[in-house]
Amino acid sequence: MQIIINPHKNLKIPIWSMIELQGDLQSNEKAAPFHGKIIGDLHYNLEGEPMLIIGHHVLTGRIAKLEKPLAILKKKQKEDEFEVTEYEVQGMVVQKLLFSERPRPIVANADAIFVK
Repeated sequence: MQIIINPHKNLKIPIWSMIELQGDLQSNEKAAPFHGKIIGDLHYNLEGEPMLIIGHHVLTGRIAKLEKPLAILKKKQKEDEFEVTEYEVQGMVVQKLLFSERPRPIVANADAIFVK
């Protein structure tokens, strides 16, 4: 079997980042709980550190470069007399956003009556 790896069609390969979380994300749904859903919002503070907001929690992270980049490949099966499998490079993951600390709860401003 022959395997061919081609660069992206535009020859400009997009650079992606990977998110690494410590712990588990839990959902009330049983089947495919996060499939196609927005999990949270990713922001960067003034120092360039990533901040991930999930529900009522904020996670502060850091950017870490991967030792070895990962290629994102799309498989294309050629339908001819020869079994040729071709992969197209869709992107490269060169860094990860590492969230290793416990999430902090987001607390709304307390009413003036309670702050005395």
